[in-house]
Amino acid sequence: MNRPLNRIGFAILAVVVSMSASHAAAQQATFHLPVTAHWGQAVLQPGDYKMTSPEPALGSSTFFVRGADMAAYTLPLTTEDRRASSSSYLQLVKVDGTYFVEEYNDGSAGKLFTFALPKAARRQTIAHASGPVVAVTQSALR
Repeated sequence: MNRPLNRIGFAILAVVVSMSASHAAAQQATFHLPVTAHWGQAVLQPGDYKMTSPEPALGSSTFFVRGADMAAYTLPLTTEDRRASSSSYLQLVKVDGTYFVEEYNDGSAGKLFTFALPKAARRQTIAHASGPVVAVTQSALR
């Protein structure tokens, strides 16, 4: 009798199970940011952060970044396959005194994620050297 409600309940359950599976298969990484940096729409203050990204096999590359006083989701602009390595890092770029997260190299997964920069930053990035590299430590959440 309540078939539409049952379908809605089933759809909600499917989403919850999917989200749980996504978090269960996630990779967690930690890093210490020495400077204030913009990452997507988020502004990260200097400090310690945890970053979670799903396994590529799940079809999503949404990053969740959590610090002492903030949490944010961000999406990469591009994803490239790379040779797997033991080194993972965030590449920052400094434009007019402001740092931006430009890349995340996930050495263990063999992936390079590039993040969008504001137009003014993209134009000036070509002429300027990149900023500091921030080491990232990874651990599986399985």
